[in-house]
Amino acid sequence: MRDLTAKQIKFCESYILTRDIKQSAINAGYSETYSKSKAYELLQDEKIKKKIEQLETDHNQNHFKKLAIVANTELENILTSADTDSTKLRAIELIYKLSGIIKDEKVSLNIQNTNNSQTNTKSLDDFYSEDITKIQRVVIDTLEDFEKEY
Repeated sequence: MRDLTAKQIKFCESYILTRDIKQSAINAGYSETYSKSKAYELLQDEKIKKKIEQLETDHNQNHFKKLAIVANTELENILTSADTDSTKLRAIELIYKLSGIIKDEKVSLNIQNTNNSQTNTKSLDDFYSEDITKIQRVVIDTLEDFEKEY
C-alpha cells in the first residue's frame, strides 16, 4: 500500500476547510486542467477518504477545545465581575455543565469525612444554597485545572 503524496495531503487539508474539490486541488499544487477534469477522482481514493476523516476529527476536536477554553474564560469573567448573585449562579451552572460536572440537573459532590469518602447527589437548588464564595473558589480552581490540561 502506498502512502499519500504531499500534494494529496495538501488536497485533504484544503478540502476540509473549503469543501471545494477544484479549488482544493489547485491549492494543493495540481494544475488547473487536472483540477477541472480529474480532481473528483481524488475523493474516490480510500486513503484520501480516511485522511480527510482523520483531519476533520482532529480539526473539530481542536476547535471544540479552543471554544471551551474561551467559553470558560468568559464565564469566569462573568462570575468574578457580576453584580447579582443570580448572574453568578447562572455562570457557575454553565461552567459546571460545560465541564461535565452537572448532568441531568444533578451535581455530584465528593464529601470527605474522617472515616471514608462518599458521594452525594444534590439538586441545583440545594447546591446553589451553599455559600457562593466557596462555589466561586471551586469553579475558579476547576477552570485553572482545565486550562492546564489544554
